[in-house]
Amino acid sequence: VCQLKVLDELKLYFMKQVYTLMLGLLVLTASYATTITAVQSNNWSDKASWDLNRLPKNGDTVLIPVGFTVTIDKNDNLNNVVIIVSGDLQLDNSKLKLDRDSKVIVETTGKITGQNNKDQISIDGVLKFSGTQGTQTGYSYADTSTGSSPNGFVMGTLPVHFTSFFAKRSGTEVVLNWSTSEEKN
Repeated sequence: VCQLKVLDELKLYFMKQVYTLMLGLLVLTASYATTITAVQSNNWSDKASWDLNRLPKNGDTVLIPVGFTVTIDKNDNLNNVVIIVSGDLQLDNSKLKLDRDSKVIVETTGKITGQNNKDQISIDGVLKFSGTQGTQTGYSYADTSTGSSPNGFVMGTLPVHFTSFFAKRSGTEVVLNWSTSEEKN
């Protein structure tokens, strides 16, 4: 029972850390930018796709909610943007070039897909996503601190699959032991 309690407390601790980070990023970006939200599944270049009836522009926070698919259907260059994908972002023979002050966040419900090598997302000239690498799921993010495709996005949670996790009291201390079957990066 004690072991389960420690495990539950550790899970809760890690989840709080992840949610605090996500909330902090959202609050920070929302305080400095105009938020533009997709209101229908449609093309990026169609003003009717967006709640402000305009295309995303420099300085925006771009939200793609759960249940919506936005297709980037033309090349676009943006500066100082945060793109938060909770739904689907698809690239269709297009490139999205972002500057060094930009960030792309893929929430746990979101994904980015492309068809071929022409489908690209780059930040500060570094390729972060290519359509040939498959689907990018979340929670993950890309910015200037992350690598290049196919590792342009990094996971925001623990990138491991635990097969066992044990806690044992040893005097006044607790000894933790675990094993994993899969580790990424």
